[in-house]
Amino acid sequence: MMLSNEFADKLMGVLFKNVDQSSWMRTFYSYCIDSKYRKYARLDKFLKDQITNYAIRYVLEEEAENIPERKNYDLQIVEILKYVKKNYAYVLDKYNYGSEEMWATADKIIGKKKDDCDGLNSLVYLLARIKGIPSYMLYNAIGDVNGGGHYWLLYFSPTTGLLYPIDATYWVSFMDIPSRSVFKFTKSKYHSIWYLFNENRIFKTRSE
Repeated sequence: MMLSNEFADKLMGVLFKNVDQSSWMRTFYSYCIDSKYRKYARLDKFLKDQITNYAIRYVLEEEAENIPERKNYDLQIVEILKYVKKNYAYVLDKYNYGSEEMWATADKIIGKKKDDCDGLNSLVYLLARIKGIPSYMLYNAIGDVNGGGHYWLLYFSPTTGLLYPIDATYWVSFMDIPSRSVFKFTKSKYHSIWYLFNENRIFKTRSE
């Protein structure tokens, strides 16, 4: 489902009304996805290109066939998280790719069966999209967690109308969506979000 820009802006205000008092704005941002060769990619395009690329999508679809179908989105996102956590290892980029920062595409991650937070959590996102979860329910977050940079997901539940963290590397939870804690900023876990994005748009907090 592709939302209009106006509706997407309003949705951000609704989604974060119980999280913080920030005002969110649409933006464009390119991130260094390969520090060794100084390669940059726009955050939304990095995801969309993988979904629309025939070869990468084929690999994603094959992998998604291993994940059981569940009767609703809340159950499906947890099933995808369980699958990635069980079948993929967390390995730093410097050991996996010989680079301090490397955002691998899904086909490479699936081939290696290992990656770091950006790889494993972007894989959860892409598998969720292949399994039919709409993009407006899924947001990739880059921000500060407990003093360091991290990549995780936020999932909007149509059952509760609230946001929940989906994280395959830090603070992993397999609880049912309505039973788990809603997303919020805390001193001990998620401190802040620098950029929030899916394949259609990028948001950041509006500077005061």
